[in-house]
Amino acid sequence: MSFIFIGTILISALIVFALFFIGSGPLKPSRNTLLYFGCTFIIWAAFIIGFYSNLSAQLGEILWHGSWISLILIGLTIAFLEWKRSIFYSLFIVIIDLINLMFYGFSFLIGKM
Repeated sequence: MSFIFIGTILISALIVFALFFIGSGPLKPSRNTLLYFGCTFIIWAAFIIGFYSNLSAQLGEILWHGSWISLILIGLTIAFLEWKRSIFYSLFIVIIDLINLMFYGFSFLIGKM
């Protein structure tokens, strides 16, 4: 499973960097979009390396919930702002945001079992 997750991260990062360097004018993503993808990459990488499990239980839980919920809210806000510039990036952000929401929801439900 972790290979699939790592592959998803690498493919997402490759797409974002390719769009940033290839795109020009209206096809170029805004800085907010790149900031969102950077934050997503950092939070996914922190999950993969086990950053949250290396902290104390209470601090790890606060950072886990806070980072994922804020990432989802920031993603929805940036998708709404990006809708006027580029519908393609807005939909891409919404798809990544839905993946983050499903992952957070499933991990929250499994953690409560």
